[in-house]
Amino acid sequence: MAENKTRKDTWLKNYEIPRVGYFLLSAWSEWGVDYGQQVFFGRKHLIRFFHHMSGLDLVGGYYRKSEIRKVIDESIKIIFKDPDFVKKNHKKTYKFNEKYFEYAKEILRTDFRLKSDKQIADLLKKFTDIHEFAHVHSIITTWFVDSDGQDLTNKLLAILEKYVKKENSKIKVSEVFSLLTTPVQISLLTQEEIESLNLLKLILSDKSASQAIRELSDFNSIPPQIDAKLKVKMEKHLKKWQWIPFAYLGPAYKIEHYLRLWRQQILDGVDPQKEIYTRQRKPNEIKREKLRIKKVLNIGAIDSKVFDVTADIIFLKNYRKDCSFHGFYTLDKIYAEIGRRKYLSINQLQVMTYLEIINMMKSGRDADLSIVNDRLKNDSVLLHENGLLKVLSGKEAKAFLEKEDADIEKETIDVLAKEFKGVCACSGKASGPIKIINTPEEMGKMDVGDIMLSHTTFPSLVPAMKKAAAIITEDGGVTCHAAIVARELNTPCVTGIKLLTRIFKDGDMVEVDANTGVVRIIK
Repeated sequence: MAENKTRKDTWLKNYEIPRVGYFLLSAWSEWGVDYGQQVFFGRKHLIRFFHHMSGLDLVGGYYRKSEIRKVIDESIKIIFKDPDFVKKNHKKTYKFNEKYFEYAKEILRTDFRLKSDKQIADLLKKFTDIHEFAHVHSIITTWFVDSDGQDLTNKLLAILEKYVKKENSKIKVSEVFSLLTTPVQISLLTQEEIESLNLLKLILSDKSASQAIRELSDFNSIPPQIDAKLKVKMEKHLKKWQWIPFAYLGPAYKIEHYLRLWRQQILDGVDPQKEIYTRQRKPNEIKREKLRIKKVLNIGAIDSKVFDVTADIIFLKNYRKDCSFHGFYTLDKIYAEIGRRKYLSINQLQVMTYLEIINMMKSGRDADLSIVNDRLKNDSVLLHENGLLKVLSGKEAKAFLEKEDADIEKETIDVLAKEFKGVCACSGKASGPIKIINTPEEMGKMDVGDIMLSHTTFPSLVPAMKKAAAIITEDGGVTCHAAIVARELNTPCVTGIKLLTRIFKDGDMVEVDANTGVVRIIK
């Protein structure tokens, strides 16, 4: 694609991710995005992009605006023209992710001490390939389609508005939108909650165990009063699910998380069987309500399929991300062994590309610490160009960023505005004080009934999301993590208001009208 220096060809910031490291981004840049385009469009090299890193943080993933707009427009046309093709694409992605999850579990059972450096390199190569197929096979629908301006969301809202007007219905468009785009499958997060609640049932059925948990003051170990069989079940639950909040670089859950959770549930009088029943029956309730609404609004067959595909996009994106986070938890174990052999910290390994690590292990050479440590301390660039990855560090990275800065489209927001418009991700209204939560360390300031504001959300922030009266994010679209979790929690959610964390501070009072996607300042 020829270079075009018009305004349409500016660099557009598409995402930023704190604490992500190089593994995901190097495989993504090396071949992942091109592969995702190939399977969806039948051709690749449609998008040029680069990742601006500051140490372990992704400051921004930048794409040529004209190119990413073309990808988005073409993908939406395919979704509406051939939703069955999209479903087939997703079906293969589910299989890739199942394979990825199982291979990661196999690695966790591996004794790395018995492996040679070359064997570990081969294992890491296989792990990377399986990860990338799982992560990017449906990357067009699970990321790009709604990543700039939330085009798919807006088009679906417009379609629903026509149906509501045509039937002269008083049904709220936002509520129908939330319902029709809500997945009917049970997520891994919900599966974990159900298993945890089953453990709570066992604790409550044992007076000694219940009393021991209720009176806990030290949450670092299971109290000795707990029956041995119950203790084993608690430990198995932790081992099975501790990866959930890991995201890209951890940490994972420790037993402290579950002991605190079960204690709070006991103190709150939670009925575990009732909670389990609520979660298990929800998919069928959603199915029935979807059928009813489609009939009431007389939604056409093709549009009905598109809404079903959109709900599947949402579920697949969440499932794909969960499998990925389980994979990063597994990768941490591989890196720990490589670090032990090569006298490198995990952070040092995290600023090396997957190919650099593989080549280091196969060649027997050590890492160039001057380059590695420079990447940890300073800015660097992972540049994708003509299907190749190039890593720029030091002066080279600085020169590239200075040269491209004039072409980067700058985000702006009206700091004097009294209301801000986003997109409804889950309908409803709420008012309360803002709490800005971007990291797990900030969750302690979140109280029940607060309005949670984040740049983006991820699994380790779910405990704070459960307390929120409403959720607002700068990241946007019906497929974003906040939208997915908000549906599960039935919490009003507005997404896609860029730079809002620069306007508000903790304690600012706002009204969130998710039905219209508006956030208003109260005072």
